[in-house]
This record gives sequence, C-alpha cells and structure tokens, in this order.
Amino acid sequence: MRKERFAALALSATMAFGLSAPVLAADNGPVNVVPVLISQQETDPLPESVLYYGTISGIYRDEQGDITSIQMTSQSKGEMIFHISKDTLYVDAGNCRAADVSLLKEGAGLYVFHSAAMTMSLPPQTTAIAVVGNMPMDMGCPMYHKIEAIENRNGTTVVTTDNGDLEMYLNDETEVTAYAEGGSKELKVGGYVMAWYSIVLESLPAQVYPTHVMVLPEVEVQAPEAIWVNGERLESTYRLEKGAYMVPLRAVAEALNLEVGYEKENGVQMITVTGETASAAVTAGSAEVKSGDQITTLDAAVYVEEPGTTWVSAELFTLVGISVEESAEGLTFTK
Repeated sequence: MRKERFAALALSATMAFGLSAPVLAADNGPVNVVPVLISQQETDPLPESVLYYGTISGIYRDEQGDITSIQMTSQSKGEMIFHISKDTLYVDAGNCRAADVSLLKEGAGLYVFHSAAMTMSLPPQTTAIAVVGNMPMDMGCPMYHKIEAIENRNGTTVVTTDNGDLEMYLNDETEVTAYAEGGSKELKVGGYVMAWYSIVLESLPAQVYPTHVMVLPEVEVQAPEAIWVNGERLESTYRLEKGAYMVPLRAVAEALNLEVGYEKENGVQMITVTGETASAAVTAGSAEVKSGDQITTLDAAVYVEEPGTTWVSAELFTLVGISVEESAEGLTFTK
C-alpha cells in the first residue's frame, strides 16, 4: 500500500539450491524493510514474470534452518531480496533437469524469474518463481513460459506464449521432460514450461525452436485478491486500484466483529466503523477519516457501488486497531 501504511510481504518457506560449496551462516532474514507494493494501473497489468541475474550475497533462514530468502547483487539491476516458497522451482540449466537442492553458495551466479510485484524497501523484495543455476558459458538462460495455446501444424506442435507474441515450434528432435521424476510431460494450456533455445526469429509473432522443454509441475496458486481474517478466508476479494487496496467494508468489518454505522446527512452517506478501542468516521466520496481528534487522509476515497457495497481502503481498519498485512496469499486482517 502507498505511503508505507502497513507491513507487507510476510513470506517464508523452504529452499536450497544445488551448487558445490558450503552455505552461508544462518541468519534470521532481512530487517529494517519499509515494504510497499509497487503496482501499475489496473489497465496496465503486471507481466507474468521478470528475469534477474546476479550473485548471492546473503542467505536467510528460519528457526528450523530452512532457507526463507536470498539476497542478490547485480551490476545492472542492483540489490534485491527474493523470498522463497515451497513452490519455488530450481533448474539445473546445464543438465536440463531439476537441481539438487541440498546446498547453496554465497557468491554463486543465479538467474531468477520473479514476480513483477515488489516492495519499495531497500533493497526491494519480491517472490522467486524459478531459480536457474549451473549455466554453461556458451548457453543462454532457459526461459520460463506460460502455455496459452497448443496446435498441430503439419506434424509440428506449436505452443503460443507471451500474450501471443511468441510461438515455440516442437518437433521430433525436441526433447520434452518432466521437472520431477515421475512427473507429467504433457503440455497443457495454462501450464508452465522452461524452454532451452538460443535464436529468436523476429517474425510476427516471434518464433523459436527449443532443443529442450521441461514441463513444470502444476501449482495450486492462491488467488492474489484473497482476503483473510484471523486465519479464515472470506468469500469477498479485494481490488487493487491505482496502488490502493480496496475491500468491501461490511464483509471485512463483520468478520472482525466491528460495528458499522450508516447515516445520511443532507444526502451524503456518513459511515462509522467502531472497534474495541477506537472508531473512525468517513464520508462516501472522501478519503479523509476522523479518528478521535485526528484527521487522516487515506490513499483512496471511499465509494459505494450499486446495489450497495461500500468499498474502503484497507488502511481504514488500521485506525481502529486492526493489523493489515499484504503477502503472497493476499490481504490478511488480524484483530
């Protein structure tokens, strides 16, 4: 959320990546971050993934010794912290297979496909989707793609990706493998692959002829618009509007056992939210909130959507004693 109003990105899980050196000493993770989600306008969607290359400068673990994030340095893109989840993929580029994840090495060079959403902390933080290592000097990085369409053209399988801008041509010479032993090698629309190719023909759409395609495992992805209240997911979802997290007021308030009052004065809707220790009052169409003797300007104005849903910035709830966090699972409200 803009203006650094509430903590974000509580991401942790396990990771290791197969390289030939001992791991960095254990640590508890990045500190002193000022997290804010960087977002584009709704009409300018974020890309599926962004590619970063750099060297590992720090490795962070939880109390169980599991790796939760890695810090990396790049001459062209600067420092970044990549959070690791159980779904992060590890690819051995030189051997075209899933990597041995038992070791990780400070100073190792890695390619990371990561989420386009990141924090405004220093260094920025984001989620690692796929980590690629063991890159031969004469090889380009295998690329991460989502399959959008599959068709057969005269015995050649044509896979469309990159919003229709790239076609991958697979023939009898293309080796297709599964990411994990015993995994599926079936290409499916909506699925993801890593593809090894070097030449991109500048046609419309662009064309590539991979030598190897790795079918990645299906991952159950939590809807990013999910709203969680005290560990329970609501049926309602949030909206990201010009950098502001907007939520349906009554649905969230009732799940938190907060009182919501509505009163019209001179045709203007007045709204009050009351918690155990504080209350906040706002007018529909305005971003100014009165809480006690303080006036706070939210990062977006309250609005009412027919047939009667009131949408407010998630920030409003922090004024009545509610903790709000943004993470890979969505928005979490804790009383």
